[in-house]
Amino acid sequence: MAAYLKLPLSNQQIYVEIKLSHPEATYNTTTAAAAGGDLDIICCVDVSGSMSGSPIKNVCEVLRDIYERTQKDYRLFTYNTQTDVKRTLKTLSERNDNLQASGGTSFACIFTAIKDYLMQNASAKKAITFIFMTDGQDNEPNGSALQKSVQMLKLMLSAMTNSPPITFHVIGFGEVNDAFLNKIRTFGTRQGLFRYSTESKELQNNFNDMFEYALHVRQFTIKFPNGKTYTANNIDNETVGFLANDDDDLSAMAELTLIDDKTTTTQFPLAPMKDIRAIHLLHALNLIQPENEEQVKSIQTYLNNIQITNSKNFAER
Repeated sequence: MAAYLKLPLSNQQIYVEIKLSHPEATYNTTTAAAAGGDLDIICCVDVSGSMSGSPIKNVCEVLRDIYERTQKDYRLFTYNTQTDVKRTLKTLSERNDNLQASGGTSFACIFTAIKDYLMQNASAKKAITFIFMTDGQDNEPNGSALQKSVQMLKLMLSAMTNSPPITFHVIGFGEVNDAFLNKIRTFGTRQGLFRYSTESKELQNNFNDMFEYALHVRQFTIKFPNGKTYTANNIDNETVGFLANDDDDLSAMAELTLIDDKTTTTQFPLAPMKDIRAIHLLHALNLIQPENEEQVKSIQTYLNNIQITNSKNFAER
């Protein structure tokens, strides 16, 4: 069954949720664990001077915690006006001190390092996720070095469309160029997420969310009867949710088609959502990609108006 509701926010998007009939037959935890073994995650962390103090401390704490929980030695690229690609989460965890934050910010150097890494590992045939974090803007946002590095990275990625997916998740904090960071999440062969942290302590939650998402995500294609398609990602193996545009007349559609990452096709009847609960609203709000701090605050305001439920469903409580 697929159901939809209109979000009461300014952009008036429509949330569509598909209930998977037999999630256990489609995917299971063993499969998810195996997929995690075929995934590289590279954290790209801004260590410019503005990250000093609480921001860099919070980032180091959460990366150490992720290593302790996963025991996977994921790579750690740090950058300011230069990039250091020799660190890993394990080497950070073994240190008694935090990363040192100093200097300015050059996205050109980190994009070049990412391009070089992709080139060196092109034959590995593993999915790659970059978690890109910054708290500032490039020292020369209109400079030729940045433009050239973006062009070269995109050129490299364009040659990898038949490889396992490459994803860029982005975490912004502080005075960042939201529009530019939102573009970075589209660099890969699979679109990533963009999360904005209004406080340094939120960096920990965002890093944890990005890791959980990267380790468990599955991708689906949804096709409407008129031929229009959407892409949705799922991590709970029970529901697939996505945001449709307001100009999609879902009331005129009786069904939709879901194509999973194994190319299995399933038809689902489509109808307005009748029993709208808090969990549905939370799922919908989590899909919105805020482009600035104002939009983040509007979502937070709406979240504060959602009433606490006494549902027997633990996740909903």
